[in-house]
Amino acid sequence: MSLKGLGDQENVVIDQTTTFLDNCFKCLGCCCADFANEYYISFGKNGTGKELHVKEESGCLNRLFCNPNHSLKLSITDTRSKTELAYIEKPFKCCCPAFFPCFLKEASIYKVEGGNPVDVGLIKQPWCGGFFTPVLDVYDKKPEDGGAINGKVKGPCCCLGGSFCASDFKLFDKNSVEHAKFRRDGALGKGILRSAATTSDRYELDFEDKKLEIDDKLRIVATALFVDYLFFEGETDCLCLFCEGYCPPKPACPPQIWCKVCDFYCCGCLLPFRVKCCIGEAVDAAVKANTGV
Repeated sequence: MSLKGLGDQENVVIDQTTTFLDNCFKCLGCCCADFANEYYISFGKNGTGKELHVKEESGCLNRLFCNPNHSLKLSITDTRSKTELAYIEKPFKCCCPAFFPCFLKEASIYKVEGGNPVDVGLIKQPWCGGFFTPVLDVYDKKPEDGGAINGKVKGPCCCLGGSFCASDFKLFDKNSVEHAKFRRDGALGKGILRSAATTSDRYELDFEDKKLEIDDKLRIVATALFVDYLFFEGETDCLCLFCEGYCPPKPACPPQIWCKVCDFYCCGCLLPFRVKCCIGEAVDAAVKANTGV
């Protein structure tokens, strides 16, 4: 199989796999204890069948100290023949606001033809990252090789959905005409239990323009994967804290549980907004109601 199968599709689903240890570490607040990601790409609106496999190649120390801004390679292979069809390379970029070139996140896209990589695109944050709206510039190839911006991806204004809310991203051409869109599913799309208990994500891609070529669709798939690392990696939507206070920390039983409602976006950075599930307070209130103490 080649990438021609992707070129024939109008809808694609990207489903991230998850591991038990990854979920446990992140739920306990160990966001740096991250494992290499894997995704399966299915064709069609319902996402039945796993046609393509995406596997992250990165160093353990990179993930430990720099997650989710670490350098990596995402290899896209055919699930049947195990042949590499394309890959994405993301260099390390500092997590600071997108004010200087060294802070602008980017990812290069290559397809493999005859065993050789062919440059087919670059995804990069513009200066200030769109201010209060996530914006990514999509190039047909690297600017130093003569590439030009052939599209922009824009996300929701001000805030990105947490575990229960979906986040929509749209691809526009140079004339601001919408050509495609993709959605990071919330609880209704991937299930409430999966949303609350795991760190895996699910993306639904719609290629609205029937004239999109294979390379265009590959760039959109790569952008969805890049967005996952840019905005939805690094921590879970539910944190269990077994200690409270810092000098010294005091054990908390039952633990404090913080659920993320959304992330506020500004100039390429995210500020999480969380609410506390007051289990401890509820237990104390119940004991007081029954004992009067």
